[in-house]
Amino acid sequence: MPSPSFHIPSPLPQIDGDPLLAQAIDDLECGDFQQRWDAAKTIRDCGEGAIAPLVEMLRSDDADEEVCWFIARILGELGTATAIAPLVELLEADREETIAMAATTLASLGTVAVEPLAELLEDSRWRKLAVRAIAGIRHTDIIPSLLRVTDDEDPQVRAIAMTALGSFSKWRVLPALVRGLQDPSPLVRREAAAAVGVRADLLGMDKAARLLDRRLEDEDIGVAKQAAVALSRCPTPTAAAALGRSLSCHQTPVAVQIEIVRALGWMDPDLALPYLERSLLSPSVAICRETIRILGNADTPEYKAAAARILIERARSGDTMVCLISIRQAIAYTLGRLGDDRAIDLLTEWQNDKDPTVRLHAIAALDKMGDYQ
Repeated sequence: MPSPSFHIPSPLPQIDGDPLLAQAIDDLECGDFQQRWDAAKTIRDCGEGAIAPLVEMLRSDDADEEVCWFIARILGELGTATAIAPLVELLEADREETIAMAATTLASLGTVAVEPLAELLEDSRWRKLAVRAIAGIRHTDIIPSLLRVTDDEDPQVRAIAMTALGSFSKWRVLPALVRGLQDPSPLVRREAAAAVGVRADLLGMDKAARLLDRRLEDEDIGVAKQAAVALSRCPTPTAAAALGRSLSCHQTPVAVQIEIVRALGWMDPDLALPYLERSLLSPSVAICRETIRILGNADTPEYKAAAARILIERARSGDTMVCLISIRQAIAYTLGRLGDDRAIDLLTEWQNDKDPTVRLHAIAALDKMGDYQ
C-alpha cells in the first residue's frame, strides 16, 4: 500500500477514531493555502462525521477568515441538512467574504435547505439570517416560509420576504405584495413597490398602476422613486397618466420628478411624449435637462422626429429657461444625436451664440449630422 503524501505526526489526535480526518483538520487549521485546499477535499470525503470538528473550529476565537471560508465551502459540498445550521451561523460572522460564501453555499443546496432553514425562522436570533438564505434558493418551495414572515416585527425581514416573493409568478404571493405597499416601514414599501411592478401582469396592469399611483406621493422619497420605476413596467394610459400627474404637481420633490421623467422614457412614446413635452415647462433646470437627455434616447424614426420637433419648438420659445447656457448646450447636443434636418437652421444660428460653449455644442451637433463645413 503506498504511503500517504503527507506526514502523519505521532501521536495523532483522534477524531471519532479517524486519524485521516484528524490530520486534515489540523492542516485546515494550521496549514498554508494549498494544504488547506487539499485538506478540504479529505474532510469532505469524510462525510457528516466531519461536521462536529468543523463547527468546533468555526466557533474558536482563533479561526481566521480563510479557515471560515474553507469551512463554508466544505459544509456546502457535504450537501446535507446537518450542515445547514453551521452555515447559517457563518452568516453572522464579521467577515464579508465568509458571509458571502455561506449565503451562496446555502442557496446552492436548493430545496434540501428549505425545511431546516424554516425551523430557524422560529428563533428570532436567526430569523433574519435564515430568511436571507431562504430567499436565495429561488424555488417555489420557499413561498410558504416567506409568507410566514411578511408580518414579522423586523422590517428588514419583511423587506427580504417582499423582494423574494416578487420573483415568483404565482397568484398566492399577490395579497402579501399588495399589503406590503401599506407597510409602516419605507424599506418594505419600497421592495413591495418593486415587486408589484414586476408582477403587474398578474395583478392586471391598470390595477397595479392604481396601487402604485398612491405610492408616488409617499412621504419617503425612495418609495416614491421606486413607484415611478415600477409604473414604467405598466404600459397603459393609466400608468402614464399617474406619472404625468405627479410630474406636474409642485409638491412632488424634484428627485422624484426626475425619476418620473426617466420612467416615462422607458414607456411607449405615444403614451409618454405628451408628459415629457410638458415637463420641459418645469421651472427646475435639473428636470428640464433630464427631459432633454431622455428625449435624446429616442430609438425609432418616428420617436426621433417627435423628440426633435419638441426640442426645436422649445428652443424657439424664447422663455427664460432657454436663455440658460446649460439648457441650450443640452438641446444642441441632443439635436445632434437625433439627427433631424429640421434642427439645422437652429443649430446654424447657435453657431453665433454669445456663449462660446453653446457655439461649440452647435458646431459639434452639426458635425455629427454631417452638415458642418
